[in-house]
Amino acid sequence: MRVWKFGGSSVATPEIVEKIVEIVRASEERPQAIIFSAFGGVTDTLLETLHEACRGNEKHRALIEEIRFRHLDAIEALSSDADLTNARLQVKELLDQLTDLYKGVTLTGDVTERTRDHILSFGERLSNLIIHYAFRKDDIDAEFCDARELILTDDAFGNAVVDRGTSYHKIQMYISAHPALQCITGFIGATAEGETTTLGRGGSDYTASIIAAALDAEVLEVWTDVDGIMTADPRKVPSACIVPEITYSEAMELSHFGAKVLYPPTIQPVREKGIPLVVRNTFRPECPGTTVKSTLSNLESRETLTALTSIRNVCLLTLKGSGIVGVPGCSERLFGALGRAGINIILISQASSELSICFAVKAEDASRACDVVNNAFELEQRTGRVDPMVVEENRAIISVVGAKMKELPGVAGSVFSALGRHNISVIAIAQGSSEENISFVVQESQEGDALRAIHKKCFEHTRDATLVLLGPGQVGSALLRQIAKYHDHLQQLRGVDLRIVGIVRSSSALFDASGISEDTWTNTWEQSCITFESQDEILERIIQLRTPNLVVVDCTASDSFNGMYEALITRRIPVITANKKVQTGSLETFQRIRSLAQSNATPWLFETSVGAALPVISTVENLVATGDTIYKLEAVLSGSLSYIFFRLQLGISFASAVQEARELGYLEPDPRDDLDGTDFARKLLILSRLIGAPLELPDISIEPLLESSLLLLPSIQEFLVALPQMDAPFQERIESATARGERLRYVGCIERNETTGEYSASIELRSVDATSPLYGLSSTDNIVSIQSLRYSVRPLVIQGAGAGPEITASGVFADVLHAIGSARDAL
Repeated sequence: MRVWKFGGSSVATPEIVEKIVEIVRASEERPQAIIFSAFGGVTDTLLETLHEACRGNEKHRALIEEIRFRHLDAIEALSSDADLTNARLQVKELLDQLTDLYKGVTLTGDVTERTRDHILSFGERLSNLIIHYAFRKDDIDAEFCDARELILTDDAFGNAVVDRGTSYHKIQMYISAHPALQCITGFIGATAEGETTTLGRGGSDYTASIIAAALDAEVLEVWTDVDGIMTADPRKVPSACIVPEITYSEAMELSHFGAKVLYPPTIQPVREKGIPLVVRNTFRPECPGTTVKSTLSNLESRETLTALTSIRNVCLLTLKGSGIVGVPGCSERLFGALGRAGINIILISQASSELSICFAVKAEDASRACDVVNNAFELEQRTGRVDPMVVEENRAIISVVGAKMKELPGVAGSVFSALGRHNISVIAIAQGSSEENISFVVQESQEGDALRAIHKKCFEHTRDATLVLLGPGQVGSALLRQIAKYHDHLQQLRGVDLRIVGIVRSSSALFDASGISEDTWTNTWEQSCITFESQDEILERIIQLRTPNLVVVDCTASDSFNGMYEALITRRIPVITANKKVQTGSLETFQRIRSLAQSNATPWLFETSVGAALPVISTVENLVATGDTIYKLEAVLSGSLSYIFFRLQLGISFASAVQEARELGYLEPDPRDDLDGTDFARKLLILSRLIGAPLELPDISIEPLLESSLLLLPSIQEFLVALPQMDAPFQERIESATARGERLRYVGCIERNETTGEYSASIELRSVDATSPLYGLSSTDNIVSIQSLRYSVRPLVIQGAGAGPEITASGVFADVLHAIGSARDAL
């Protein structure tokens, strides 16, 4: 035997009622009884009419007419021609009785709880009467059943207590004598004297639960306007999905902390009988919904958490002082006083020190709760042993629920680290001994962010990641292209959905938390960009994005945004940079930011600042971290200079080779930054610091490639015009080296003094023979040769292309993925 229940939203219009008839007809196992609520919105209208009638307001007459027309229209639409005359008379009779009751209220100007219950009962009595005619119209044998004949209650009007034993017997006797489909009024019962009562909040669910329990039904199906119980509120977490199965215990926890599909007391009768309850969607009957039962059949295959829920509009109150430490009865005094005042406590948290007790109440109860507690502890407050109550407003409680939590360690760690990665502070925590629920308090403004962060971590197999690009120049634009090109590949291979949410130029920026298209951003820049005057403005906009797994990438060649690094890392936003300015600034700044990144467990990655996409920095860091000692490092770290010397070897003039490298994007914006050895020196300084040498940029000895008169020319254009004067000197040196079977290389060297243990660094133009690892370089290759304690006989050599926007962008891309992976691991 099966029992169904339809709520008000499922019977809002005649069209929806006709849909219900279709659902019943199509069902393989039809229900024996269906409990219906009043038509959607009718109960509220009945209460509003009652309020207006008490005040003697003429508006109540219009509301009565609204109720009358709505139900008469429904019976006209849903009744067959054969039944219409009788149906119309029955509906009019009920409506006339209701009108007379309102007249009495208007005359007295007052209403008792008894009269209120009687008036509210008309919503369910009218809807079920009309709906049973809809079934008859479709040739389904159905009868109207007034639950007042079946549900016996006490006279606590408004929230009557059901005599379940007597009611079960009456239900069993009635159903056995009436084989037709019963359309039973929800929400109402009657006293032994026949007075109408209502069953309080969730009353129709309670009626259905009582009837299902009385009949030992196979299942109770509750039809509503959602697909079932969701992993989170889809209005706050758009990616929320249906929970196929859930225990009654889990459903109770979720309901207490805000989930509104089920109300715990109303489902107690079926829970006691072990009857499964299925939540279904009237508007999507093909959806299987959620089954609520005592034990689960698939606990092993379930996610760790079952669902998340939350309560807004909460205040957190704290009682604190030495006067409650170790004093028996303080908790009883606190909560006893609140209980006597009728104030409901939503959450309680107490530290083991017993120095403070905090608890959460609804915001509307906070002021009264504060007064009650202050009165209860007035003596202790006057003597200074207890502080005045502290009230924290605008709080929200989030609860994570799952029967599987008690079997697996680390669930709380995952939840709270997910919050930490999104800079969400937890204000108070509570967990029951059942280990099925962890609840915590956050700022109300962070409720949605917290729900989404935990849901992403615990329920979603694809994780979101977002990126702000500083500097859409050659490397930055190449990065945007690569991210767009490999977006789907990255999603399939790594489970990462990476989107661009910000692009920043020197004085303007474009932000869109939903994502910026690589194809169209340049076209929409003028219309959509914002302008700014300082780093602080951009920093604030980045922080306000609050997008998941946010990474900031600096592809500029200037120091315009260097001041943002520390602020971003402090907020646990990873920073990826191809820019060398911060790493080669003062040693103190470099060490401070490195330490800050480590202490915040937030990546600061700059692999591409040395060797483009080659794994030079990571290799050096790994050697040092695992205890190796680097004695000597020789390197060619300028892909642009490698290209120039490669072209000189082929007979191209120096000025022409420089122009080619510039056109190919291998050189810095000002070629002199490469040709004077400054850019190379910055790279060598980074490696020196990673090795452990406390060097500053002036400590590196540099042999310049060009005469100082060329380097000091006022403009880039003047420099390029004068450059051909270097053709002959370089041609002479190339020919001389070639004659000796050697090649020219611009080489950087870091070397450890065996006596003092100190390091020195230098850059010089060197002629190398075929025995050197540096001899075989071609095109834009970089090379690093490392001699260390472990690599003492044969050096460790890293070689490959070291210049070009695409190559460099690929290295930045790899750092971005590394940062995202670190964020995931931290979760």
